[in-house]
Amino acid sequence: MGLTLFIIKGNVVQEGSENISINPNAINIEKRDLITIGRGSAADIRTACDRVSRKHCTLVRRNKEWFIIDHKSTSGTFIIREEQFTVHLLSGEFPLQWGDTIILGGIEGDVLKLRFGGT
Repeated sequence: MGLTLFIIKGNVVQEGSENISINPNAINIEKRDLITIGRGSAADIRTACDRVSRKHCTLVRRNKEWFIIDHKSTSGTFIIREEQFTVHLLSGEFPLQWGDTIILGGIEGDVLKLRFGGT
C-alpha cells in the first residue's frame, strides 16, 4: 500500500530515496514503513527550507496506521486536522489521519507544508 504526501508549500529536493518518487505537486511512497524528512543529506525526503531541521521528523507505519515523530526539532512540527484543531509537536509522536496538514518549521515563513493522504 502506497502513501502520497501532497506538497502545499515549500521546496522539496527533486531526488528520491528508494521507493520514493517526487514531482512538483506530490511525493509518492511505496513499500516503506519509515520515512525521514529534513534538510540533511541522510533524509529520505529532503527540503531546502531553512526552518526545517536536518533530521526534523519521521513518518512510521505500525499496524496499518501512520504516525509522525518529531526529533526535538528547533521550530517544531504542526499537525492541522480538518481545521478543527492544531497540534504543536516538539518531541514524541502523533497518529496521522488522511487529510491532515503537516507543517515543518513553524506556521509561517520558509516552511514545508504537506497534506497527508491518498493511496
